[in-house]
Amino acid sequence: MPDELFKKQREGYMIKKLEVPKGMKDQGKKFCNEITNHQFCFDRPQLEAEIIKTLERNDLLRFYDHYISPHSIYRRKLALHVNPSSLVLQKPIDEKNTNENKDQL
Repeated sequence: MPDELFKKQREGYMIKKLEVPKGMKDQGKKFCNEITNHQFCFDRPQLEAEIIKTLERNDLLRFYDHYISPHSIYRRKLALHVNPSSLVLQKPIDEKNTNENKDQL
């Protein structure tokens, strides 16, 4: 990615981060998320925009080489395979609940 394209992408991301919520509901969701996550950083978009402004293309390349590249010693992967227990598979389906769920959709 050329430097000019990187700068354009960075500017676009900063504009998106600093975009004012369109309504009270959206603003409330942002504040509720901060409270629910016990973060209480209500000026997060401004702080993130300041950090993004300082990022350069080489910073992202170094991050990729260090954490994401298949040749990095710091790369980690996690694969989860979820198998249902036999008890759940044997449980009969309650038709009343199934019909109620269809009505809600």
